[in-house]
Amino acid sequence: MEWVSFGLLTILVIFLIATMVFKSRKEKEYKNDERWRLVTSKASKQIMIYYYLVSLLICIGSLYFSITGSSKTIELGLVFNYGLYTLLLSNPIEYIALRYYNSVL
Repeated sequence: MEWVSFGLLTILVIFLIATMVFKSRKEKEYKNDERWRLVTSKASKQIMIYYYLVSLLICIGSLYFSITGSSKTIELGLVFNYGLYTLLLSNPIEYIALRYYNSVL
């Protein structure tokens, strides 16, 4: 299980670096013109949709457990790992959205 976590974390960190490099390269290339700002704005909308869906899932889960009265125990380390993966998953979404909108617009 540790190898799966390490592999997933490695992939997500690679996407983090790729996103940062791609954004900085394109900002220099396009000199932060109006088109590039539109591309980043549309990519940011995709990230916000992702965060809204995650928030909705957390709210539904919280509502379910409060209505049913069931209590499940989970290790705090596992919660932090899932939270980290959830936050880092926004980087591949942003990278793909930036690449897509850069080619479409």
